[in-house]
Amino acid sequence: MNNTTIARNPETPNEIDTAGVIIIIVYSILAVVCILANSLVCYVIVTRRTTNGSLKYYVFSLAITDILVGVVCIPLFLSKEYTSFAKWHLLESFSTGFDILLGTGSIMHLCLMAFDRVMSVTKPIVYHTVLRHKKAALRLLFIPWLIAIAVANSPFIGRSKKFEYYTAIMIVGLIPIPCVFMVICYAKLYYTIKRRNTVLRQSSQTDLSVDQTHMLKMILCMVLVFISCWIPLMIYYIIQYTDYTIVSPQEDRIFHNSAKFLSYFNSVCNPTIYALLNPVFRNGFKDVLRSCFRLNRTR
Repeated sequence: MNNTTIARNPETPNEIDTAGVIIIIVYSILAVVCILANSLVCYVIVTRRTTNGSLKYYVFSLAITDILVGVVCIPLFLSKEYTSFAKWHLLESFSTGFDILLGTGSIMHLCLMAFDRVMSVTKPIVYHTVLRHKKAALRLLFIPWLIAIAVANSPFIGRSKKFEYYTAIMIVGLIPIPCVFMVICYAKLYYTIKRRNTVLRQSSQTDLSVDQTHMLKMILCMVLVFISCWIPLMIYYIIQYTDYTIVSPQEDRIFHNSAKFLSYFNSVCNPTIYALLNPVFRNGFKDVLRSCFRLNRTR
């Protein structure tokens, strides 16, 4: 195959062929599931005692971020790719901006959760007297949103949006730096919990809080899933940044849609992880579903 240069033209919408119809349907289903699943998370947090301390506020805020993916990002992406509005430059800017905003916001929330867990184990007195309370949690929640807004606006400062700015931000800022921070946090948590459990066993006491270890596993799982869902899109943008590849336009379209789908699919994964690893969420989801079935039967 000859080397060819592929440059995606955002001003030209894709033709809505059979593949396009399937893509629109799949993305629409994903948006609906994303909104419903994360709305259910918010409902369970509001109506049930999910967890003590600040973590529930961070989970609630992350669920709002994931709801916005279904409400804003997916419709903008489909409009940009498959409608005549693709010629509207502002639509491209909005789609790009919200993708960066909510993608950055998601990983910043995960960083905040990792920090919360580290403080709860390594600095329990400070955590229980200051950080676990509602006011402190709400103040800390400004940090991921402010960082996300700053990162999302950086490609549009000064000149018109440049694709290489978007790529650099996504590659350098969205994955490696926060991941290094979280690796440090979880390494510190692991060794702290392991050391304390060793001391407790030697003194014939029970291991350190089972709830803490379960919560640690849940957040760690969320981090790993986030990275897995976003890496394909990072690879795609690296290829686009070089503006030189050997794939055909059709293969480029498949790769782009698949990578984009995975990044949006991450917003559905978080409620699934809650349901699998947290019994409070699992029971809450079951109760809501049972109530819905009862309502349908009585009609």
